[in-house]
Amino acid sequence: MNAKDGCFIPLPRWLCEQGPEADVVISTRCRLARNLSGYTFPWRADEMTRREVARLITVAACNAGGDLSQAICLDAELLSEAEHTRLIEWRYASGDWPRLRAGGRLLIPTNGICSVMVNEEEHLRVQAILPGLQVESVLYTAEMTEDRLGSTLAFARDRKTGYLTTSLSNAGAGLRISVLLHLPGLAVSDGLEEALDAAEGLGCAVRGLYGEGSSGAGELYQISNSSIWGDDAVAVAHRVASAVKWLIQSEREARQNLFDQDRGSRELAEAAKEALSMLLEQRVPSRKLLSIISVLRLAVSQGIMPGDLVQTSGWLAMAGPPEGDGINDQNPYEWSRSRAIRQALQSNMKAIGTFYSFSTE
Repeated sequence: MNAKDGCFIPLPRWLCEQGPEADVVISTRCRLARNLSGYTFPWRADEMTRREVARLITVAACNAGGDLSQAICLDAELLSEAEHTRLIEWRYASGDWPRLRAGGRLLIPTNGICSVMVNEEEHLRVQAILPGLQVESVLYTAEMTEDRLGSTLAFARDRKTGYLTTSLSNAGAGLRISVLLHLPGLAVSDGLEEALDAAEGLGCAVRGLYGEGSSGAGELYQISNSSIWGDDAVAVAHRVASAVKWLIQSEREARQNLFDQDRGSRELAEAAKEALSMLLEQRVPSRKLLSIISVLRLAVSQGIMPGDLVQTSGWLAMAGPPEGDGINDQNPYEWSRSRAIRQALQSNMKAIGTFYSFSTE
């Protein structure tokens, strides 16, 4: 299972397949937080303890059978900054995972759905991500992965509280289900704040694309359960799914009001033309990419620009997180994201070329 130079990391399923409700929903994720019984939690543990925990979890995965036993094992200490960034963009890892490098490992089964982060905020975090709205499927996949690991690992648990975690907000079920939505229609029609407030009123939390502390750049929002204390997994999944379905309906109604008239469609076509022009003819700083791709994704979903929604998910991953307001020409990564997206667009110009040529006349 040890990763070697040039090892193959499977392309995430959410980047290469189209799921249900894809016009609004990009992906659904389930995360299970667990700690090993008898071991200090990562944020207080010394290096020897973190390395021992990593060893135990890696051995458990080897013995678990199925995809887990064949998982790629990545060591945070051996990865470059660029490699860390790619894992974050593909959502196999969180931005905090590389911080505690000693004992930090990442297990990625070959199915392109799951990953297991070792020694992030908890000893392990099992994640499952699927394209579109698939709440029950990601819950089932994550729980199956956790069951296999739990067959040889003892998780820290209290009879009254449930699973013990670093943060009280995660204690109990240790479960977080989140759905990534694209809500440009609500944003343009000034209905976004009211809609997100309503989702919070239904017991959900609202975050940006890259989780807690990130903003809704590009009109991308994660809707997740705000509390798991005393709730079972089925109740959590139902609450999140209900809130998301309401937001999907609201977003589609907003788009219908905006684009059922010729003027709205023409304005979107002009905005898509301008976005394409920027990507194909200019160097675009990373902080602007998500907003540009948001326009292109909306144009594709409305049938105004040729393309498929799976491609737009790849563009979102290449855009990466916004990196502040400054522009540093000496930073080799500052323009690399827009260059990668430009190359992806150019490889598909046969499909979008007529639209682009016509729009720029």
